[in-house]
Amino acid sequence: MTDKTVEELRAELREAERREAAELQIRRAKVQVRRQFTLLPYEDVHFLDRVYDSTCKLYRLVSTVVNHDEAKTAGHTELEMRNGGMTYVYNTLSHRLVTGVGGGTIWIGPTWMNEDDTSDVEAFEELNAFLLEHPEGGDVTEIVERFRNRARTT
Repeated sequence: MTDKTVEELRAELREAERREAAELQIRRAKVQVRRQFTLLPYEDVHFLDRVYDSTCKLYRLVSTVVNHDEAKTAGHTELEMRNGGMTYVYNTLSHRLVTGVGGGTIWIGPTWMNEDDTSDVEAFEELNAFLLEHPEGGDVTEIVERFRNRARTT
């Protein structure tokens, strides 16, 4: 039994929870979730994703967390570390990604923090140049991260 009042015990609990939250925040800040982004031809096409124009093909921008275990240990949630992807239509005549199709996780979007941001246009220009040089697709982490970091500062 203790001589402390309920209010004193609650105050101690609040202080312990505050310290625990601060420690979690420090651990999470030390270990950021790191992702790899790949842009690859989308060949596992569902019948609803069929393309009826031979000048267009589908590409899928996919995000994969590369330090899942480390980030989880540091306190990042599964929601923060979810992998995801988005499908885009690429026109082989204009050499441009023209639109996204279906649902998905949009890693490059027209808004950031609920404000319009034109950095997505620049990011897609870089992805277009990448696909022109590498139609087989590949690692576009540098392009996507540059966009995401630029978008965070606007």
